[in-house]
This record gives sequence, structure tokens and C-alpha cells, in this order.
Amino acid sequence: MLFRSVLSWSYCNLSPAAAALFRLFGLQAGPDISLPAAASLAGLSRPQARAALAELTQANLLGEYQPGQYACHDLLRTYAAELAYAIDGERTRQAAIRRITDHYLHTAWSASQHLYPGRWPIELRPAEPGVHPEEPAGHQQALNWFETGHRALLAAVTQAAAHGLNRHAWQLAWSLSPYFDWRGDLPDWVTTQRIAVSAARRAGDTIGQAHAHRLLGRAYTLQGRQEAGHSHLTEALQLSSADHDIVGQALAHHSLGHVCSLQGRHTEDLAHDRQALRLYEAAQHDSGRGWAFNAQAWALINLGSYPEALACARQAAELHAKVGDRFHQAQAQDTVGHVQQQLGDYPGAIASYQQALHLCRELGPRYYQSVTLRHLGETYAEAGDRAAAAMAWREALDILTALGHPDADRLRARLSGSVS
Repeated sequence: MLFRSVLSWSYCNLSPAAAALFRLFGLQAGPDISLPAAASLAGLSRPQARAALAELTQANLLGEYQPGQYACHDLLRTYAAELAYAIDGERTRQAAIRRITDHYLHTAWSASQHLYPGRWPIELRPAEPGVHPEEPAGHQQALNWFETGHRALLAAVTQAAAHGLNRHAWQLAWSLSPYFDWRGDLPDWVTTQRIAVSAARRAGDTIGQAHAHRLLGRAYTLQGRQEAGHSHLTEALQLSSADHDIVGQALAHHSLGHVCSLQGRHTEDLAHDRQALRLYEAAQHDSGRGWAFNAQAWALINLGSYPEALACARQAAELHAKVGDRFHQAQAQDTVGHVQQQLGDYPGAIASYQQALHLCRELGPRYYQSVTLRHLGETYAEAGDRAAAAMAWREALDILTALGHPDADRLRARLSGSVS
């Protein structure tokens, strides 16, 4: 009782703007909030939000646990929510939730384009009045924004779906998927896309359903759940075909090719990859062409057509370099190295893998660093340098273990065999 009396005294001494922000903080689902997000939540300018947050911090109702990031104890959050439901009307509360969701959606969309520069964008509706989305200036700022807001963004997807903001839910999940791919964060990827599938279905949004099924299928495939992946990707292809969405069809074929590859159906994989390339070319989507050439290269590797595979991989690397997509350039360069490895050109393969690894380390995607390190280890082993192979594999294993990735067990077994 004394605790609540102290809270009541602190709250009653706030200015109207700070009091309103405190109440609304109790409504938003994330555990913390940034200054720009708080401004959007309350419909304030950033200077006004800064002053209100400073007042709340001074009153010990919020704490600035790192520069520009604010949070409070769960009891304070509960008290803030109680005040919101007692004082603010339904329209006020719903408008605040919509503004904060708009803030996260528009900022995440912008940030995702920095992580995957060649990604074919989805169309967002204008943000609500009073929303001031952030605009990361480049790759590192975008990655930092995702890292800092990770928990709030996950909560925002769930909250959007729970409040009937179904379009927001699937579009925010779409915007988060490059970050999850980047981190190798498959559990959160699956969770958000399952929400997205349901939200898009409730909204009767076939474009949203196609995106959500495709991205869920991709995540399941990476988890090793190939049958589930194939089912969702097939659904995505059917939906995109019905909507005459050329790029959506290409993306579905691309991912279906990957499933076929994992199942050892390499001729079917190549057919999907070539269909994806035709569709990307029809859409004049250069990044998509690069993805398709890289996928074709892997199908051709598995079919033993190494000279053609090398030409495709090099074309993919050139296309990604042309559009400034260093992440996919690194993946294509890794493919170049793999073909050189199959051809017995170990010095060339090691140089290509090291170039790909340099790009990955520069950009930061840890899972894809582990992929190239595994390939590099294989090449060192085939070239007879077991010590260098073990070193590369250990570094890859450290990454996979930290990520909790299912590939860690297979690599651990391989590494044990190489040193025994």
C-alpha cells in the first residue's frame, strides 16, 4: 500500500505530457523504449518527448539503462497500464498502440533495406500523424537499431496481431526477416512468421499470405524441417501465381530449389533456379538475377557441371557487386571458392573463401561466417593442412554453438573425427 502511495504521489506531480507518456508506456508491449519510439507512442515531437522522459527519470518512474533507452520495473509498468485504462479512453489507447506499431514498422522496413539492399520492397501505408520513424543512415546503423530494439520488435509483432493490426503484423515480420537471417536466429524467425501467416489470413490479404508462407517456409527449411518448408513454399507459389506477382513467384521457386537441393533432387533444383532466373529477368530485378545465378551454381556443382557452375557463381558475384549488396556478394564469392575447391584449385579456393570471409566479418553476419569457415576448413583438409582445417572448423563451431544452431552437432562430430 505504501509503495502505491509513493507511486501515486510521484505520478500526481508530473506535467500533463510526462503523465500521459507514463500511462502509454504501460500499454506498449516491449520491455523498453527509445526516445524516438516514445515520441511516436505519445504523438510528441522528439524535444517534447525528451523533456517528458527526463521528468519521468527524475521522478524514478522510468530509468535510462543505456543512452536513449528507457525501462522500468514490472510493477511500475502494471501501475502505468492501470492508469491508462482508468484515465484514457479506448480510442486514445488504440491510437497510441497504432502509432508505436507504425514507428517500428516504418523504421524496420527502412533498416531492412540496408541489410539487403537489393530486396524487392513491399508497399507500406503512410504512418499515422505524430509518428516520426527513424532512418538508419547505413548498414551498421541499421544493424545496431535491430540489435538494440530486438525484444521490443518481437513484442510489437505479437501486439499488432492481438489488436487487429494484421497488415502491420505481417509487414513487420517481413521487415525483421533479414535481421533474423543475418543472425541465424531461426526460432524468432519462425515465431514471427507463424504470427504473420495467421494475421495475413485474418485480413484476407493474399499478398501478405504469400510473403508470410514463403518466409516461414524458408525458415523451416533452414531449421532442417524440409517437408514443412516445402509445404509453405508451395502455398506461397500458388498465392503469388494467382496474384500474377512475378517477383513473388521467382522468390518461391528460388526457395523451393533450395529444398530440392537439400533432398538430393538436384535436377529439380536446377529447374526451379532457372525458372526463378527467367522471372527475375522479366521483372528486371538485378539482385534477384544474382540470387538465381548463385543458386544455379550450387545445383550445377551437385550435378558435376563445374565449368558452368563457376561461370554462374562469378556472374552472381559481379551482379551483387554492381548493386552494392556486399552480403550476397560474399555468398557468391563463397560459391566461387567451392567450385574452385571441386576443381582441385585449392589456392584459388582458399583465396575466394578468405575474400568472402573478409566481407562477412566486415558486415557482421555470424551464421554466414560459420558457413564460409566450414568450407575453408574442408579445403585446407583436402589440401593436407589438417591444423588449418581444425582451426577454421573450431571458429565455425564457436559461432554455431553461440547461436544454438542445429549444424553445431554435425560440425562437432566432424571436428572430433579430424583430430582423433
